Amino acid sequence: MGWWIAGSVLLLVSVILQIVRHFQQKKLGVMQSTETATVAMLTSLADSMSEGVGKGNLRYNTEVKGNVVCDQPLTSELAGVSCVYYRMSVQRQFEEHYTERDSSGRPVQKTRRRTETIASNTRSVPFQVDDGSGRITVNPEDAEVIAEKVLSRFEPGANPGQGTFRLGSFSFDYSLAGRGANTLGYLFEESLIPLDAPLYVLGEAADPNGRLEIRRPEDGGKFIVSVKSEEELQRQMRSKMRGLLIAALITGVLGIVLVLLGALR
Repeated sequence: MGWWIAGSVLLLVSVILQIVRHFQQKKLGVMQSTETATVAMLTSLADSMSEGVGKGNLRYNTEVKGNVVCDQPLTSELAGVSCVYYRMSVQRQFEEHYTERDSSGRPVQKTRRRTETIASNTRSVPFQVDDGSGRITVNPEDAEVIAEKVLSRFEPGANPGQGTFRLGSFSFDYSLAGRGANTLGYLFEESLIPLDAPLYVLGEAADPNGRLEIRRPEDGGKFIVSVKSEEELQRQMRSKMRGLLIAALITGVLGIVLVLLGALR
């Protein structure tokens, strides 16, 4: 029975890996089939649509490449960088003592390392992408955002009750940390889209209220805002798909072997 269960689990894992690979393949296909447009071309298309059927009717799947422009940017909490999007997190890493029974039923004291998120935040503002031919508005709120990691800092020690830690505009009172556990330290991480950064945007060009913008497609299609180039994203997806395929094949074959062994026993 054990062989059969283990084999079934591996087969299920293989199916899940193939499903994940399918979605990656679909995403890659959308990127490859979508043509890059200039802002000038999209503006001309919107003007033509306005003259023909009126403003607010443009719906055009496209991708735009340019630099970030924003008159009222954010300042990231941890790194203090001017940006249009950031996400930050603070995690406490600690050791926890627990009791586990051995094979004879005797209690054994053990220690394990754990992590808990004690603070996180994501903020964004609408901005514009300038590709040299013009500017177009982007609101990253509903997008899959691929940002640049600008901070990954571990502060060791600092058990509860040792005062306040400050980093950028963020402050943390150590007394709020969990008690009864040994704190190893705190991991501060932040990723963002800085001003003037080269950007790749995939989405739907539209002109609601006569204002040209790129947004999530109304049909639920892909909306990607990335500091990585289209070429880099495609390379990473192909590599991930190869890894998923190999893992799916390995777990699938092992699963079949274990199921057969279980059936023969």
